[in-house]
Amino acid sequence: MSLLLSLPPELLVNILSYLPRADIKACRAVSHAYCVLATPLIFQEIPFHFEPGGCTSLDHIARVPHLASHVRTIRLQRAKGMHRFDSYDAWEMATIYEHQPWEDLYGPSPPPPIDARLMLRGEWDALDAPARERLYDEYQQETQATDEYFARFASAVLAAASSQYSERPSPLPADTDAAHLVRCYGRASRLLRHVQTFLYAPAYRVDELRWGETWRGVAFHVFAFVDLGWGDEPYYDAIQLFAALAFSHFPSEPLALQSLTLTTQGGAFWTVPHLLRLLYWMRESPESRDSFEHSDYSRLEGALTVDGWEHTIEQVEHLTRTLVATEQRFLSLVRLECRVDTLNDGGGRRGDEDIVRGVARCIRKARDLEWLSVAFGEEVHGEHDPQYCFTTASRLDVARTATISRHLVGAVASLRHVRHLHLSFHTTAPHLMTALRVLPHLTSLRITHMALVVGTWDDVLVWFKNNLTLTQVGLLVLEDVVRDRPRILLDSRVPAWTCPTVSEGWYKDYEEDIRRYVLRKSLAPLILSPDEYVAKRSHPQCRDPLSQTMSIASA
Repeated sequence: MSLLLSLPPELLVNILSYLPRADIKACRAVSHAYCVLATPLIFQEIPFHFEPGGCTSLDHIARVPHLASHVRTIRLQRAKGMHRFDSYDAWEMATIYEHQPWEDLYGPSPPPPIDARLMLRGEWDALDAPARERLYDEYQQETQATDEYFARFASAVLAAASSQYSERPSPLPADTDAAHLVRCYGRASRLLRHVQTFLYAPAYRVDELRWGETWRGVAFHVFAFVDLGWGDEPYYDAIQLFAALAFSHFPSEPLALQSLTLTTQGGAFWTVPHLLRLLYWMRESPESRDSFEHSDYSRLEGALTVDGWEHTIEQVEHLTRTLVATEQRFLSLVRLECRVDTLNDGGGRRGDEDIVRGVARCIRKARDLEWLSVAFGEEVHGEHDPQYCFTTASRLDVARTATISRHLVGAVASLRHVRHLHLSFHTTAPHLMTALRVLPHLTSLRITHMALVVGTWDDVLVWFKNNLTLTQVGLLVLEDVVRDRPRILLDSRVPAWTCPTVSEGWYKDYEEDIRRYVLRKSLAPLILSPDEYVAKRSHPQCRDPLSQTMSIASA
């Protein structure tokens, strides 16, 4: 130990940062010297959520000045969640003990997770029918308790928004457990004077293996959830996201948002209609929610008249002012990552456009952004292996795509300091080139899972080479939506690369050739079509003289 302490403190901190969190906590208890080194690593990022007990750690740390001084990041992430089932039979058949794998559709069923805390098959078989039904009744009681809690939380959010701008007290209850959590979070945020980053990643999207697949030792099968939605979980995450951003009171610079991931159900943050829909939906009984979910936004005010027109108008005003104040937090951003998942959106086409306008408005607020990532589409939550659902020429709505693209690209074009840019949404070639033309400091460009409804990627990449000065470029899964001839590029899953005669290294060479072309490091002509590239590699004698000259020169 004494030998380690003889190393420079910066090196020791770097070594400790590679350890698991539990080991860093153990090092902190070794001695005073190790405590000084490990404490910043332990408290630099604090998770929280707005369910009972979710803000306790945040509040306790904020009350201790020497610990609060180390907090740089707060992360909104719920601790647990549960899938929803319509009946006892659906619940029982979803367990790993009763589930029948659909091998014809999804291949062989994966083995169940090995965990000592899970119920063994023999224990499950020993339960008679009444015992299993009692387990299901307990499951229903827990889900009902969750629904009731978030109804109270929605009321607390409305009350908190009204209290900031209303001169008279809100008629909504302010002494509930949910209201206490909102006040606790606001108090803690005032004391955390060094927070610079806010992280939000919906756990029901990111961590499926630990989210909703076990309950009291009963394990559920991952394939059983293929045809099941996430139920109310996106709505519950959405209302927490709004509360976290709207009711924070950091005394220093406005909250620096580093990473923000949300679904269209989470679009409540972006527009007043979405927020009103969500809050009203959470105040209704579960039986009446589905009918309201797809209703037109123009009926929202009428739906809220249960509290009277005057009170409804006040709520709209208070929520609007709260949203405007929340958007002001984007003014000091230097890094923003925003993902909007439109899969199974209850708002439909108009809902997508409302969210896009809200996202674009917030991007325009962040005029000093240097790092921006915007993803908008179906299942854009994945980062390393995105499960993106590509549209084809027959499915893609060109008018809707052009509308969404115009708002997002226009917002990107308003940024004059951005250096790193990642875009992932359907657009047109003119829109894309117009936006990138006015970014003088852009040096790193990443485009993933993007379809062009007007123009082709051949023209766009040639324009990139001739008009942009890039040091880094990343291109992944691009699509040309040409009438009757859709073409997917830079995707190793297309048939051209899965042919047995194709070498494993050819696709990497294909990617590298395109990257070098855009970066002006290659004089060889651009070959973007996978079939054409494979044909060239299969018959080297057909290669053009310039390519042969470049190969000899590089050798």
